[in-house]
Amino acid sequence: MKKNSASLFLAAFATLFLLSGCQTFKVNVSEEPVFVIASVHANPNLPWKIATSDLRSDYNEDTVGNGSLINNQINKIFNKDDPELLGAQNRCDYIPESLERYFNQAGVKYVEHSVFMETEIFKNTETSFMGKMENELPATDYKNWPHGDKKLAKAIAEQTGADYLIYIDGYFQKEKVRNSALDLSAQADATLQITVLDKTGKMVMTKRYNCDSSSTIKAKRSKYDHNDMNDLFPSAIDHCISSFVSDIVVNDIGQEMIDSAAKDMELYGEEGTTITLPSAKPESDNTEAE
Repeated sequence: MKKNSASLFLAAFATLFLLSGCQTFKVNVSEEPVFVIASVHANPNLPWKIATSDLRSDYNEDTVGNGSLINNQINKIFNKDDPELLGAQNRCDYIPESLERYFNQAGVKYVEHSVFMETEIFKNTETSFMGKMENELPATDYKNWPHGDKKLAKAIAEQTGADYLIYIDGYFQKEKVRNSALDLSAQADATLQITVLDKTGKMVMTKRYNCDSSSTIKAKRSKYDHNDMNDLFPSAIDHCISSFVSDIVVNDIGQEMIDSAAKDMELYGEEGTTITLPSAKPESDNTEAE
């Protein structure tokens, strides 16, 4: 019995260590660490977010994906002119654009994607079969690579000179906001699962950021302007990305790293520390130690 109790204690301690390890991952800009954005992808469709009160008892978030390949092909055929489907690539492409902008403002060095594209590893490595089957839309000129491929990660680090690799899995939804019984609005909801590996392929951070857009649009009986909905996503993505950068970066210009997309948010922080953005709602925080 004592042995079982000790085993349970060690298991609990190990879990706590893994969960807390990610929070200690920081990079000091003065040490000039170099990042490379290895892979970015997101869902091609734009489903409604299910309110907690509407969830079924058998609902499992992990099983709710981007729809089957068949369903998404049907959507493309019958809804080919829908601005939400046409805007899928723009939503995905905005993720690395936002990250590069915040890195620039924070003084973080990163490998330009055009430079990464010229490496042999990028030219000669295609998206895996499983990556294609996941029905994820990669950002333009990016490839859907799994962060679990250590051999690939080490090769990318060696050929780019990067110290850390970033993998981003985006999931976009639209969400109803009921202001009153007769007043309904809609907002953009962005979830970014951001994973960071070191140059040996070891995971040093993985965290899920869930953020809403800064503004809403009018919706009546689920009818709304689809172009206006597309316009809401950049602010939601910016909130997630700025939260990620402020989580990992330690420098003396913290306030300068927040751009106009976050000016309407209540920020707090001190010089030499990271800044916490209240709008960010991280849902998970895990690391792996090997």
